[in-house]
Amino acid sequence: MPLFPAPAQALFLVLIASLGGCTWSPAIKSWPVPPERIVSYGAPDLTPTAGSSYVKITRLKTHVEGLRDLVVESRLDRMNRDWASSDFTSLGVVGAVAGAMADQTGLLNTGAGMSVLGLTARERYQYGAQQAAYAGAQTALDCVLSQINSTNDAEVEWAGTQTGSKTTAQAAHALPDVIYKATKKVQQSLITRLGSISSEPIKGSEFDDVFRSQRSAYTKKNEASEQLQTQSQKDRVTIALKSDTQKMQALAKKDDGQKSRIDAEMMRITAERQLVPLHLQEMVGLNIVGMESKIAECTAGY
Repeated sequence: MPLFPAPAQALFLVLIASLGGCTWSPAIKSWPVPPERIVSYGAPDLTPTAGSSYVKITRLKTHVEGLRDLVVESRLDRMNRDWASSDFTSLGVVGAVAGAMADQTGLLNTGAGMSVLGLTARERYQYGAQQAAYAGAQTALDCVLSQINSTNDAEVEWAGTQTGSKTTAQAAHALPDVIYKATKKVQQSLITRLGSISSEPIKGSEFDDVFRSQRSAYTKKNEASEQLQTQSQKDRVTIALKSDTQKMQALAKKDDGQKSRIDAEMMRITAERQLVPLHLQEMVGLNIVGMESKIAECTAGY
């Protein structure tokens, strides 16, 4: 007596034949193919809006969080499918084929149908390798987010205006591009890893780049520290002079333009202190200068 009734056997053969040359599969969601939402995840809009404040860091944070959410969602999906494949494979051949004949594609998706061929879904779809790819991307993006969370729009806007510290200003202007490129690197690497599902060797050159970046950051932070300390001392002198009524009255009588310059400097200092208090400016500046190196560490090896 055959294991399955003749009508079921015929239907099964028709089903198999109908899949020939077709790009659809009842188990398509288990394929190690990069999800379209991750592949098509675009760049953030960093175009400044006329009359609005600096918001690039906020927008970039939202951009990184959006990609991370997609990665976590896909990682959890693969974890669930891995567990489900173990549960459903134990149902055996009968349950798998019965499920297929009844159009219970969920059984095929979770791997029960693979037991017909003596192959588990875990082996077929390499859920472990898929999870590892997503886990690496999540770790890298979490690290990038931790760096973004260590600063904000006001601090980066302040750093970008530092005429007294070109090192700090340059780091602030470069930071949005650094964050975006790091996010893009993780996205592209995830797509590549899912496409190949292989254990790619870590490139030693990446760590060489990180080492050079760290060494450069150390030098830049020393430069920035000296520049910021010098500017801070000058600002404190200006504030003290402005608060000394007698000295300011004497300057006004001389009418040599120095009072006007001091007034202009006080306007600048007041505006900057609204973004970052004077006593925190050196610490904030050094954090921004060192951020490029730290973000490079986040994505190295992935």
